[in-house]
This record gives sequence, C-alpha cells and structure tokens, in this order.
Amino acid sequence: FQLKPTPASLETALEIGTYVADPLAAYVPDPDAPAGTPTSPVTETVPYFFLAPAAADAATWEFTLEPSIKLKQMLDGLGKLNMKSYAAIGDPEIQNRVQQYEMAYRMQSSVPELADLSGEAEHTYQLYGEDSKTRGSFANSALMARRLLERGVRFVQIFHRGWDQHDSLPRDIASQCKDVDQGCYGLIQDLKMRGMLEDTLVIWGGEFGRTVYSQGALTDDNYGRDHHPRCFSIWMAGGGIKGGQVYGETDEMSYNITQNPVHIRDLHATILYALGIQHEMLTYKFQGLDQRLTGVEPAKVIKDLFA
Repeated sequence: FQLKPTPASLETALEIGTYVADPLAAYVPDPDAPAGTPTSPVTETVPYFFLAPAAADAATWEFTLEPSIKLKQMLDGLGKLNMKSYAAIGDPEIQNRVQQYEMAYRMQSSVPELADLSGEAEHTYQLYGEDSKTRGSFANSALMARRLLERGVRFVQIFHRGWDQHDSLPRDIASQCKDVDQGCYGLIQDLKMRGMLEDTLVIWGGEFGRTVYSQGALTDDNYGRDHHPRCFSIWMAGGGIKGGQVYGETDEMSYNITQNPVHIRDLHATILYALGIQHEMLTYKFQGLDQRLTGVEPAKVIKDLFA
C-alpha cells in the first residue's frame, strides 16, 4: 500500500516553508525511540529531506564534536561523488540524501545551545514537573519542544509509546498518564506566559480509540481494552482554538459517534485552516497526480472549534 505524507511534511514544510539556513527546521524530539529511528514514513510521497530526524535520549541531544575542517572536507567530497551519481542516474533521492548530510553537519553547531538547559529558571522546571530535569522524559521533551519553537522550528512532534494496553491496563494507564499530564500542562502554560500560544497550535492525540469494554482476563486488578477505530478523542489548544468546549458525542457505550463527527480529513482541513492554508489549494505532485493531504473526498473545516 502507499504511505501518505504526514501533516508536518505537507503543512509546515511544503506550504509555509522551512528555514534552509536553520538545520532545526523540522526537528522532532522522541523520548522513546531507538537512536536513529525515522520519525514518520513520508519518503514514499515527499522527498527524504522532509523526514525529520529523531532525538531519542540525552546522548542524541549532546554533540561533543564541533564541526571540523576535516569533516567538512569529507562531506564536500562525498557530495561531489553523490552528484556524479545523480548526473548518471537522475534519482532525486540522491540530492535529498546530500541535503540530509549537510543538515546533520550544521546541527553540530545549532544543537548544543538548544540542549543547554542551564539557563532555564527553577520555576520553569516546577511548571513542567520534576521529571523535566531528566533527559529522555516526556516532560523534558515538552520543555525542549518549547525551546525548539522559540528558535523558529515550524513543526515539533513528541512521541510517547506504550499505550497499547490489551492487559495490565489499571497499572499501565496510570503510569502513562502520569508521564504526560504535567508536561502537557507545563508546555501550554509556558507558551501562554511567553505570548506564544496564540500562534502555536498544540495537538494531543493517538492512532485510534480503545473499547469501553474489557478485553482478556477480567480480575479486580488486571484487564485490558482492545483497539476501537469507530471513535476516539484528541484535544487541541492555542492557535485560535476556543478552550473549554467538547465537540462531538458518542452513544452511551462509546461505540459509535452520534453527534458532530469529525473525519480525519476534516481534522487535517481544520489544522490547515488554523495555519492559514486552504486545504483544497495545497497539493504536491506525486506519480503524475496532485496529491492533497485531505484526499479527493470532500473535507470540511470545523469552524465551531475556533474562538
């Protein structure tokens, strides 16, 4: 099957554009990923250049080597060899890979300042929670996300794995929520205090919902929940979104949507609208077709979500 591009690659990179001089243009902190893990499978549709690298742990954020003349000479030589291959083969992915190498080189001078948290005030750590001092935690990644946004990064995504609780749900869900709760609160309040929330859209969501009924062994302290694609919830803050409201409703069993359904393409259209983009106008040519993030079926902007 064909993989589709992510909102990050299409919305913020292709339409709004990246800062070519800024190697942090689409950087993604990922507290759970193994080092070097790609953040999203976008290379089937858009160029590899739009695939942001993952930051997995403290070691990933710390760059101990300054860009050296020898390293630059090596990359320049590699670039020349790659361009010879491009001239012979004509594969655009060769050019994209060269850009990735050059971005990684520039990051060696950009990331150390970004990752240096010594200038953060103690009250900021208290806002995000004590875990924000621990590299690789969700709270620390949320703090790092704010620092990335301050430096002009257009799209920041934090992954938090481990929500697939087919069993051991009472124990695991409490731990997962504890991981993310104060970090999310701290990020929103921090952006608000710095006057950044009004033009920053914060989105929290997962890949699908869970059943309201139990799965697997059912005891007083152990049970699970299965996948449920018919309905699930996300929350959004900032970016013109009206706070304190709930949009949409399910039946009493949380099985089907009964009021104000929002299809995923409607959500994408709404996110694009928040960024000042008309979703029907944003296309990317791939395999002879003008691809659209919202697809070929009708999609609508949910304007009731906005203040």
